[in-house]
Amino acid sequence: MRLEDLEIYQLAMKLGDDIWDIVLKWSFFFFFFFGKQWTDAADSIAANISEGYGRLSAKVLYTKLRLGFKKRRIEV
Repeated sequence: MRLEDLEIYQLAMKLGDDIWDIVLKWSFFFFFFFGKQWTDAADSIAANISEGYGRLSAKVLYTKLRLGFKKRRIEV
């Protein structure tokens, strides 16, 4: 399985694109002070998945991501 085939990676990439589409419409002030943090955070999601994919098999990565999301939902 390729990284691009993972649904979670596809969602992360779409989120990053959507965030960029939103913040590029903001004024320089808001982009510089708020938008930059949002875009960096959104871009890092896909980057972290990609980095983890290189070290783990797809099945192990998917399991870890699913467990992390389930845990996060319980904490919130």
